[in-house]
Amino acid sequence: MPQKTEWMNELNLRIAGFLKVLSMLTVIGSLIYMYGYVHDDRMEFLKNSQGWLNETPKSYLFYFALFVFAIFNLLLNIGLSMYKNSEGYSKESLLFYSQPKKEKLIVWFTHFIAGVNLLITCGVMYVALIRINGLSDSTDYVYIPVFGALCLLGIITATLITVFKN
Repeated sequence: MPQKTEWMNELNLRIAGFLKVLSMLTVIGSLIYMYGYVHDDRMEFLKNSQGWLNETPKSYLFYFALFVFAIFNLLLNIGLSMYKNSEGYSKESLLFYSQPKKEKLIVWFTHFIAGVNLLITCGVMYVALIRINGLSDSTDYVYIPVFGALCLLGIITATLITVFKN
């Protein structure tokens, strides 16, 4: 019976890792998609905004978003790696209670990274679709970022349940 549990934990971790990598690729793909379909050098769909944002060239926004995405994912992956490599357990700790709980948390933290990347992808695609279709009413595609936020909320809820469950 313990061998089956180890096998399932390994499978869950591999699936979570695959989803994390896939979500990273979709963020990069959505940024490239948005960059490719903004034809002019200014982000005109932000006409109603004030100041620097509507005068910023699309290349600056693209590289800034890519930089923030890269730094964010680098920091989360470093934190996840540090948690994986930590040793020792304590019955009083929520994060270091036991080895099986730690393995479950690693899976859910990996899903968290994938969920945040999905939310970023949904936000970028929302902006891209507004720009591509030239919509003045931005509520037509509001379901896209809401979907990303609901997925992330579900992952956060499952992670918190795993943390506080003994």
